[in-house]
Amino acid sequence: MKYVVIGASAAGINAAGLLRRFDPEGEITVVARDDKVYSRCMLHLKLAGERDAAGLSFVDADFFAANRVVFRGGENVTGILAGDKAVRLESGESIPYDRLLIASGASSFIPPVPGLREAKNVVSLRNMEDVEKLEAWGRPGSRAVIIGAGLVGMDAAAGLIEKGVKATLVEMLDRILAIQLDDYAASRYAGLLRDHGAEVIVGAKVGAGRVGPDGALASLELADGRALPCDFCVVAAGVAPNIGFIGDERIQLTRNKRALAVDRTCRTSRPDVFAAGDVTFLAPIWPEAVRQAEVAAANMCGREASLPDQDWAWTNSMNFFGLPTISYGQTSVADPSFALETYIDGDVYKKVIHKDGVIHGAIFQGDIDNCGVYLRLVRDRIPFAGAGKHPLKLNYADFFRQAANGEFV
Repeated sequence: MKYVVIGASAAGINAAGLLRRFDPEGEITVVARDDKVYSRCMLHLKLAGERDAAGLSFVDADFFAANRVVFRGGENVTGILAGDKAVRLESGESIPYDRLLIASGASSFIPPVPGLREAKNVVSLRNMEDVEKLEAWGRPGSRAVIIGAGLVGMDAAAGLIEKGVKATLVEMLDRILAIQLDDYAASRYAGLLRDHGAEVIVGAKVGAGRVGPDGALASLELADGRALPCDFCVVAAGVAPNIGFIGDERIQLTRNKRALAVDRTCRTSRPDVFAAGDVTFLAPIWPEAVRQAEVAAANMCGREASLPDQDWAWTNSMNFFGLPTISYGQTSVADPSFALETYIDGDVYKKVIHKDGVIHGAIFQGDIDNCGVYLRLVRDRIPFAGAGKHPLKLNYADFFRQAANGEFV
């Protein structure tokens, strides 16, 4: 059996390792644009000088050799010949497959703001090349405007601030980290950003970029007329799945043509072609990409596996300026039928949202010890009422049960 995997990030690499475990004799080839394996979630650590390029890898140095995987790094896939069951490379070479996994990930989306796409000093924080540009531009005292204050925007800001860059974050929503956190938890990070010399602007839309005669962005103009001078700009305004190379209508896209369509087994419309990770637009966090890879790899090897009926992508962990935070599920009360419990003491903030004895969301900031139990409670909708405790004081011991054979479950 010949397996080809496109992509060498969370989904692609985990799938390759599992393919070898499930099929000790099969031929496995991984093709990737990147010539090295690295975690995009840790790019900001290199930007901040906390890790070198090798320190961003999430596999052992001998991963490919140990798993007998052929790694074709630094090569672009330009097409999939579904009828011929082959992948075409930019060089013109074709690689045949019996089973194909598309785990090509996503690329940063630069909005169609006048001047923004044309300027030579506008970058995202998605690839190693982005980090290398920011390392060159981010001199102490230089000015950076960051568009978008989600996790990627915050990663960029934190890394640049470590380099002595004067950062300005622009967020169109009413708070930073609006998807991950509530008002209070987000306000703590906004305060820390300002304490470190950054400017935070929320509820603002970008109007246009002013490009100088040298082709570089000189300032960013907001819709309200404010101008933000800058030496460079980082765009963290979302991603778009890398599907442009597919070009075969027998591999169907989603209804809005934005991502690869897959079923619960991670199969595409072609039974021998699978997809996992950002390219499906169903795995916005690392654990979900890995879970899709596990399901895809199993089915590629003839084992039966499927994703659970309920997708679970609403878990986030972060640590900016020494303040750790984890959030699960809902971060705000959906309607008056939900109850809310909060605890605040100095740097510690805890919040639980529950209804009918079931926890639907939780935030832990400052003190994240013992928060793992809440992930299970929220994800699996496990009732907490039987524990007889306040919903903010639960731990694993409250849910131990002993089976008939004496095992704890």
